[in-house]
Amino acid sequence: IQYTFVRIKSLLKKVEIAKADFNPEDVVLNIKELEVIKSISNFPKVIMESSRELSPYLLANYLYGLVKTYNAFYQEYPIIGEENIDNKNFRIELSNLTSKIIERGMKLLGIQMPNRM
Repeated sequence: IQYTFVRIKSLLKKVEIAKADFNPEDVVLNIKELEVIKSISNFPKVIMESSRELSPYLLANYLYGLVKTYNAFYQEYPIIGEENIDNKNFRIELSNLTSKIIERGMKLLGIQMPNRM
């Protein structure tokens, strides 16, 4: 989880997040991106269930699953090398959001995230 977080942060340092505008209508999502989006959308539900059940392992397992899903996307589809600017900027934003979810989830578990490895 920490390695993926650091890798995303390194990727984000190479691009200008503030300029990552895209037209959602021009973005063509692939199956791996949809899987990451679906996983991200489950974050609030997992937090609620984890707290209700007093089971931090639910959140830990969710974060591990999110990282596996993101890594599958990352290995198959280029981000910085993507030629379509809307797809590229969407992938940058998806990566940024993924890193925020990972960081927030790990903070809830009491685990600080490293800036580099």
